[in-house]
Amino acid sequence: MDLLALYAKLIAAGLELFQGLLGPQLGTAMFTLVKTSVLIMLIVGPLLGAVAYVTLLERKVIGYMQARIGPNRVGPYGLLQPIADGVKLVFKEIIFLPGPTRSRSCWRR
Repeated sequence: MDLLALYAKLIAAGLELFQGLLGPQLGTAMFTLVKTSVLIMLIVGPLLGAVAYVTLLERKVIGYMQARIGPNRVGPYGLLQPIADGVKLVFKEIIFLPGPTRSRSCWRR
């Protein structure tokens, strides 16, 4: 069985499942939404990974040019550094000020 036929069977089974659970109209709409989201993630995910590792390569080259070690603290040869950077970015605390006050404002009258 070729790959295209397997893909067609998978799509038909998924559509049938969603229509059986949610009805013909809502099931079709939800299936289209889920299918499109999965396809977008299959395209965007590897691109984000590639950008993360190109950034790691850039840091290593800059570290070499400046005669220092560069990022090598996480994992073997620093290969897990992009994952550590992503986790740090997700868990960073966002601070919202309650509102501008006269002492904090740079536009004084």
